[in-house]
Amino acid sequence: MSTRQTSVGGVLGKRGALATAALLAISLAATATACGDDGADASDHDATTSAASGGSTSAQDGTDAADTGTASGSGPSSDSDGTDGSGTDATGSDGAMADLGLARGITVIGIGVNQGLEVDPAARYSVTALRARDTMLRVYFDVDEVSWQEVSPNGRQLEARLFLRVDGIEQAYLEQSKLVRQDSEEATLNLVFSFEVPAAVVEDGLEYRVELHEADLAYAGLPSAEVDPVFPPTGWTRLDVPADAVANRLRVVMVPLEYEGNCEPTATFDDAYFEQIRFTVHNMLPVSELEFSVREPIPWTTPVTGDSTFDLLLPAVADVRAQDQPDPDVYYMGLIDICADCEDCPAGSGYYAEPTLAAAPFRASIVVHRDDLARVANSAVHELGHNHNLQHNPCSDFVENPGEVLPDYPHANGLIGVDGYEFATDSLHDDASTYDVMASCRPRWTSNLSWTRVRAHIQQLQSAVLAQGPAPEREQLFVSPGVVVCR
Repeated sequence: MSTRQTSVGGVLGKRGALATAALLAISLAATATACGDDGADASDHDATTSAASGGSTSAQDGTDAADTGTASGSGPSSDSDGTDGSGTDATGSDGAMADLGLARGITVIGIGVNQGLEVDPAARYSVTALRARDTMLRVYFDVDEVSWQEVSPNGRQLEARLFLRVDGIEQAYLEQSKLVRQDSEEATLNLVFSFEVPAAVVEDGLEYRVELHEADLAYAGLPSAEVDPVFPPTGWTRLDVPADAVANRLRVVMVPLEYEGNCEPTATFDDAYFEQIRFTVHNMLPVSELEFSVREPIPWTTPVTGDSTFDLLLPAVADVRAQDQPDPDVYYMGLIDICADCEDCPAGSGYYAEPTLAAAPFRASIVVHRDDLARVANSAVHELGHNHNLQHNPCSDFVENPGEVLPDYPHANGLIGVDGYEFATDSLHDDASTYDVMASCRPRWTSNLSWTRVRAHIQQLQSAVLAQGPAPEREQLFVSPGVVVCR
């Protein structure tokens, strides 16, 4: 069996290649069974985008996102009234940003932490931070409306500074500038300061501190604020990163099926195609390490024209897995383009699998190519959810096979419960309008219930793998548990 393989740690988004060496030198650029699923993916969601760590976006909802990211090795600063100067550019003659002191008329009210899903240890289904995973920190603030309108009715440029340290040793210092006109809004990325913290420093012992500074010389002489715009008010805040006993690792092998039916497939299963799936799987599931590889294709000569022939695909993928005899924690996912032969066929199918070594033969699924690649990637996560023993979750317009639907889903209408974040596109998935990935409504992202259950499943399975030692030679007998395919 020949494969091409990629193993990733915390790299999730298009800016994921933040240099670890530069980071550790404190010099970082802040470019700061189961049934088939026919739901849509996050690309259907009209999410607000943000230049979270650099670049610029057009203004939305009252804010110009003229964001820039720089870095230096200086630590947190104390307040000052700034310096006098002409014009509005706070850059000195040497190109360095002048320190104009802490911002006036604005208060930091909190910090949001998101690793693809909002970290909320206090929630009913608590989402705790994962070590070695890219993390988004979002700075929420309120402006003093009266003084803000009097002094800067059109808003003014501020600079947010994020300081990171591990075990008391500073690891990075990130900056971001933004034109601020109003209070931040959690549901609008353009209206918050946002920083991507690279996986290299996300570990037990990570602490952070945020300060808001003036960035426009025209406002350098304003009186000092009664309450400094810093968080926390004193000292540092520790990010709770539990030390898991085993790795949060997921291992996926893609199995392309070369279709030779009654129509001509149009999909090109190339590196870019599989990279989209890899990004989405890593972003939507609670893993610090994703081992993702593509197996050599297998031919498929049986025309897929309806349910009876579609039902042959999943056992075929499981048979390939049995022949290859991978480690028991490896998931095989088939991918096929059945073109126009079965336009009504489901988007995919997968087996339920317990987090045990004995359930290894059932770590198999099949996903059908669609013209929308983002939707295919979202379906891949859905089928992996089934492989992690997740049932369908209900949503407002989907009631089919009630016995297959989780009866005690905690959020109304199948919504996700907490905000999701897509690193690759800088998109927020609002908890009030996004459905769980195990539902069939759209748009979809991972809920806190699915996230915590998949994480527990991974921990149990990896513990079993660790306990068994090196995998022995074994005979894998495949016995189908039965598959229900639904629309």
